[in-house]
Amino acid sequence: MGRAGADVVVLHPVQRETPDAALVSRARDDDEIALQQLFERHYPHAVSLAYRLMPADDPEDIAQEAMLEALKGLARLETPEAFSGWLRRIVVSRVTRRLKRKRLLRRLGMGTAELVDAELVVSREAPADVALELKQLYNQLGNLPPDERVALVLRRVEGLALDEVARSLGVSVSTAKRRVSRAEARLQLGDRDA
Repeated sequence: MGRAGADVVVLHPVQRETPDAALVSRARDDDEIALQQLFERHYPHAVSLAYRLMPADDPEDIAQEAMLEALKGLARLETPEAFSGWLRRIVVSRVTRRLKRKRLLRRLGMGTAELVDAELVVSREAPADVALELKQLYNQLGNLPPDERVALVLRRVEGLALDEVARSLGVSVSTAKRRVSRAEARLQLGDRDA
């Protein structure tokens, strides 16, 4: 290896090549490198998901809590190759709990309405029609019950199939479908009231 490669530091060269199932197996055996690789591989997606579900809160905090829960609970993960989906479910659960707590505080007069700056959530590279739809969606999310809000974002923003939405929420497909439908109906009613 020449001098040019000497300046490049590669901490974990197998990170991209090692399947999640192998990393989970090694991490269960207290392999610190495997734990770090799982964190490095999945943390950015956890932050992105938390941000899209609850942009007015601290997505890094939510993602860190979810990653810690996932990594500490690897023994409970039945299917090691499903780590990504399992982590998504943990993030979704944490966001849903936070949304419910905030909603309760607002009802008790101890919280304020969540204001989402849709301009920050929507990518500048998004096509104009998609950007407009996403901005309208994010402007109305605060009016939705937490369970419906999360289901709708998973379906319409994340683009998950209904069975993936159901798994992420820990509910049946029919319940996920019902939540998405109710959220969409509420948004349509909100459009008519405007």
